[in-house]
Amino acid sequence: MLCCCPGCKSGTRYRGKKKQKIEAIKNRAKVSFHKLPKDLEILSTWLRRIPRKNWKPNNNTRICSNHFDPSCFIIERVDSNSTRKKKGGNLKHQRLKPDAIPTMFPNLPSYLSTPAPTMRSTSCLSTERLIKQETQIKNEKILLLEKDKVKTLSQILEKIDTTLIPTCVNVYKEEKCLIYYGMKIESDTPKIKFNLTIKDDLTYTMKIGKFKIPRNQVLEICPHSNIDKISQVHNILVFLNTYPHQPDKIHVTEGLLEILNEYLSTSSPNTHLESIREQLYLHPTHKNGRKYSTKLLDAAVLWQNMCPALYNQILASGLLILPTVQHIRRIKRSVKAEVNLNKIQQYEISPLDENILSANLLEPHYEIETQVNVEDMQYESSNLDEKMIPPSLLEPHCEIETEIDDDETQHETLNLDEKIKPPILLGLLHPKIETDGLS
Repeated sequence: MLCCCPGCKSGTRYRGKKKQKIEAIKNRAKVSFHKLPKDLEILSTWLRRIPRKNWKPNNNTRICSNHFDPSCFIIERVDSNSTRKKKGGNLKHQRLKPDAIPTMFPNLPSYLSTPAPTMRSTSCLSTERLIKQETQIKNEKILLLEKDKVKTLSQILEKIDTTLIPTCVNVYKEEKCLIYYGMKIESDTPKIKFNLTIKDDLTYTMKIGKFKIPRNQVLEICPHSNIDKISQVHNILVFLNTYPHQPDKIHVTEGLLEILNEYLSTSSPNTHLESIREQLYLHPTHKNGRKYSTKLLDAAVLWQNMCPALYNQILASGLLILPTVQHIRRIKRSVKAEVNLNKIQQYEISPLDENILSANLLEPHYEIETQVNVEDMQYESSNLDEKMIPPSLLEPHCEIETEIDDDETQHETLNLDEKIKPPILLGLLHPKIETDGLS
């Protein structure tokens, strides 16, 4: 196998003395022969480098390793699978790198030999620069987040940056709380414009003047109930400084509701304060979107049934926020008047002498008609307290007739007392009773 480069004797048989022949054989063992590249661009570069005119290579053309810089060879084993157990050591046959170019021709004039171009390091590549910049940004971000974290009041005092908060803000430190407050001058008198109070457990409260600002106003700044970053303190103070001096009614009611909730959660049940809390909750809500409690609905239905005129006057005056009359009527229509024989009071009529009783139970007014047709008879009411009416009387339009033949027995008109009236759902509706005289 011969080298294609002019003047190169690699692969030729050496004829001469024995010692020189032995050295030639040793040098031949160190020389490796390589095929020309198949890539046309690299092949054209090789052909320009090899100083031979009007020459075309073939499939058997080879070039020896003496014409390449040592950096153009792959000597050690490289495994692309990182999980596989690595096998160290050198390759049995060295291989050319894909971008290797012949540059050394020792048997030709020196101007034909050019040094190998110095390869740029991977750190100079754009991809490597981007990777380095990303890792650097990530590391800086982690450091900033670590510096931004706070766990105690002392850390807040140490890490707070006075250049990032309004100039009117001052600080007052106590044993278990930290107060940042902003001052303003009105008629030559300093007044507190706003304040941020941070307790030892890092929970916080905000106020504009005397009004408490709910935490939901700063959910984007501090999503939790306690502060865990110093940047949250900076942003909350800037927010309070730019907040309107006179908060609107919605924020005032929300602050009052929060105070009432905190008080009721720690104190015994108080119906008066609970009703005030419900009125505050209903105040900023539109009338079509209000949701009333069951206690308020029960009371409103009772009041409207007892005195509709007074209920309408309370609604018109605005003293209390109550359901409208139309809303109460819808509730009444939605309730089904189902008679439960196990729950309502049962009634029983005692036998009457020499009279005819006709009782009709009508819905929903439960009208009962009593007719007695006995000449020259007197009637007296029987005692119906704690008696029971047969179930048949509970059906609508049910008539019961009783005939008694006794000329000497005196009778009195049956008096249906209010105690035997069937219960009426949703209102104090009294049964209508009509009694005809003797015929």
